[in-house]
Amino acid sequence: MKMQMVFFTAALCGLFSACTSTGTVDAAGDWELVFLEKDSEAQQIAVSTLTVSDKGGSEYELSGFSGVNRFNGKIGADGNKIRSIGGFASTRMAGPAAAMEFEQQYLDLLTSADSWKSDSDEGTVRLEIASSSRNAKARFVRRTLEGTAWNIAAMNTGSALVSKEGDITLKFVSGTRAGGSTGINIFDFGYKADPKSHALSFSDGPVTLMAGSPEESEDERLFLDGLMKTRSYSLSGKTLTLYDEAGRALLEFSRADAV
Repeated sequence: MKMQMVFFTAALCGLFSACTSTGTVDAAGDWELVFLEKDSEAQQIAVSTLTVSDKGGSEYELSGFSGVNRFNGKIGADGNKIRSIGGFASTRMAGPAAAMEFEQQYLDLLTSADSWKSDSDEGTVRLEIASSSRNAKARFVRRTLEGTAWNIAAMNTGSALVSKEGDITLKFVSGTRAGGSTGINIFDFGYKADPKSHALSFSDGPVTLMAGSPEESEDERLFLDGLMKTRSYSLSGKTLTLYDEAGRALLEFSRADAV
């Protein structure tokens, strides 16, 4: 189905930022929705995300997944207030009635938010966004790669991503080590990731030496080459995408069970 864009004209009126003991923490990075409340009642939620990218000065870019569709927009920040400076857009795919109802609530909250607060608990950074006009609030936790596991969904075979199913996996088993299967062999690499800038790079490590079919061997070569060329990543819903230095998508994964 072809995806179209729909634009929201509501102004954004909340600051997406977190706090420390000084009250100032940059909110840049990835967040996952864990709670949504409207009219003092908890709402059923779908897998939804929010990414806040600091574009410099007082400008931020917001993007994410709202349960059915992907959205993006730009805001300008001034203290604990923000304003829309580039419109707010979403793809326009249809989904189940319950998912569409949740999505509308989530997007209504984001486009009318007027307050924020955040804290941390045993290393977990939490962000709360509230809208007094909608009598609603949402809570998020910061998303990182550590402790996540992924299955291959697509690979760049030369000019574009091509859907791929198989046994290729990637697991971020700690804050510095990543491993998994190439479809033939097991690997154990180092990695460095910055959840705010989305920088990501892998360092070479041991790989077992089992043989596979010509097709499996080519997929393994493309996969390992893609990891070594990775310089950044994006998280959206249940999808992880790795990019090279030029911003070209190299590998795409779907989320598996946590490590």
